[in-house]
Formats: sequence, C-alpha cells, structure tokens
Amino acid sequence: MRNPRSAADLFHNAWIYANVRRDNAAAWETVRTLYERHTPNKLDAAELYLNIGRGYETRAALLEQMAAIGIRRRDAAMLVIAGRNVESNEQALQMYAQAQEIDPDLPFAYWDIARVGLYTIEPGATASENLEVMRANVAGHRQFIEVAGRAPVARYFYVPQYQPDYESMAQSQLASFQRNAETWERLVQQQRESQPRRR
Repeated sequence: MRNPRSAADLFHNAWIYANVRRDNAAAWETVRTLYERHTPNKLDAAELYLNIGRGYETRAALLEQMAAIGIRRRDAAMLVIAGRNVESNEQALQMYAQAQEIDPDLPFAYWDIARVGLYTIEPGATASENLEVMRANVAGHRQFIEVAGRAPVARYFYVPQYQPDYESMAQSQLASFQRNAETWERLVQQQRESQPRRR
C-alpha cells in the first residue's frame, strides 16, 4: 500500500515486506512506524515486531523495548508477546498483570496458552506443592475460557485465519490439567491418611 494511513495498512505493508519481499529493513522501519503512530493491540502485530526486531536488537533489548512500548502506548498485546518470550516467570506474570489492567478483555493477559511452563513443578517439590501448581494451571485455563467467551478471540489478530483455535486448545489443556490435579489431590489425601495420628 503506497500511502498507509491506518494501523492495519502499516501492518499489511510490514507483513508483505517481511514475508513476501524479504526486505527486512523496510519491514523493520514500517513496523516501528506502526507502533510510533498507533496502538494496534493485536497479537500478530506484536509477534511481527518481535520476529523482525530479532535481526536488529539483542533479545534482551528487544523484549525490554517491547515492554516499554506496551506500557507507553497502552498496548496490552505487546506486553503479552513480550511476556511470552522473557525467561523469568515472575517477569512474565508482571507483564500479564499490566496487560490485564490495560485491556481486561484480552484473554491472553490472564493465561497465555503459548507460554509453556508458566507454573511448573520444581524438582523435589512435595505432593502438596505439585497440587498447588496444577490448581494454578486449572484456574488460569478457566479464566482464559471465561474471558474468551465475552467476545471473539479473533479480534486480537489482523489475520485471524492464520491462528489456531485457541479456545479449543484451552479446553483440551484444561481437561489434562484437571486430571493431573485430581491425581495429585488423591496422592495428598493418601499421604494425610497414612500419617500416624497424634495422641
């Protein structure tokens, strides 16, 4: 598009430069212009920024930049994508909390299905600790499903047809975490029952 005016126009041009013309310099300039002028609040736009930016910034600097843009422009999707890619779970949770404040209707701000291991079982953890982890995973998935039920998840993407069915993924993962939680609940109960009673 020769004279891009809207955020969608700039996203379209950046996507074409990156994926069709393989012109990363033009793609980077365009996607940066997108976030200088607009607040798209679209997950695929934020992912495009991340993917193109990897060629121009170190990983740490790029994620810090994205978090700053998310806060400055009040773009919850940018914070979610930055949170998805930081190493620390504590950092990720902080970014998701900021995203929730900015946009309470963004399901991924409550539970990001693509962030593997947000709540994980640590080596040497007790059965009770494992149960709490499973319960946190269950609660997160339920919250995603509840928020996603308010409006179509597709509205958080410029090109939703390229995205998986996140709601079905959440339902499937929830069922798995629920089974795991039930297993740990039984184990915790068995341990309690096997402990000698105090006289």
